[in-house]
Amino acid sequence: MISSGQMRYLVRIERRSTTRDSTGEALRTWTLVAERRCDIERAPGHEVWASAGREQRVPTRLKLRYDQTIIDSFAVPGETRAVLSGKHLDIINCFDPDGRKAEMTLIAKEYVEVAP
Repeated sequence: MISSGQMRYLVRIERRSTTRDSTGEALRTWTLVAERRCDIERAPGHEVWASAGREQRVPTRLKLRYDQTIIDSFAVPGETRAVLSGKHLDIINCFDPDGRKAEMTLIAKEYVEVAP
């Protein structure tokens, strides 16, 4: 089990939702699912060539206490994100590493623009 001393960072888990404005236009917004303390482990990033240029993907592993609401909100990949110190990370996977419902791991990627 992850100790509380390792969970130094505050992370917001948000899910994309669609609302309508007064004219009936669809607006894509982010709704708060949970705000929790976590531990962060960053892996070395790598560059990929995108259609408009280069971009860098920084894989990040977030470890936090088990929360079923976060798992339930992760129904569709790309519709859930983590906000960490003002940075937005797309959550790619969410799982319980040992199946005991004590802690959970979120795998996310931060996209960083790189000058050509």
